[in-house]
Amino acid sequence: MARRRVVRTAAALTAGACAGLLGACSGDDAEAPTGFPTGAEVVMSTSTCTVLSRGNSVADDGTEVVTEEFECVPVASDPRVTGTESMTFVTTFAPGEGDLAGLCTGESTLTTDEGSWRGTALCVVDAVGVLPQAEGERPFNYAEMTYVGEGAYEGLEYRYIAAGTNGRLAYAGWIYEAE
Repeated sequence: MARRRVVRTAAALTAGACAGLLGACSGDDAEAPTGFPTGAEVVMSTSTCTVLSRGNSVADDGTEVVTEEFECVPVASDPRVTGTESMTFVTTFAPGEGDLAGLCTGESTLTTDEGSWRGTALCVVDAVGVLPQAEGERPFNYAEMTYVGEGAYEGLEYRYIAAGTNGRLAYAGWIYEAE
């Protein structure tokens, strides 16, 4: 039962991200799909990451909490978000499901030559790679990041959906003026 929940959660995240982003990336002159800010600019990116630290603890009820720090180097279609990301994620694995999947939150700073971005994440860690795209990849991660610009990027926000391993990720997102 837990494995099916992981597949449904990962599939829903992927389908939702793709449905929204495909409309925004279609290249025609149509308006952005409902929910996207006016003037949103599409950003595509890949990133390589290094795990800097990892620690875990187990609560009395069997819940496992894993804290990881990463340094990632995104190379994006927009230079405003090409730089170095310093990320910290806390993943919680429910008792008996630690070998399947966990929910996580994160905080991140993305630093570029011109300014920086501070952000938060909501994510799912698929510990067994259950989707066809993730088969054989342990763990496989899905995340939604929301950043607020600082310095030269003040007044801007950057959101993306990420999917990939601890070492390699693909991002699809958008930059827009904060409201």
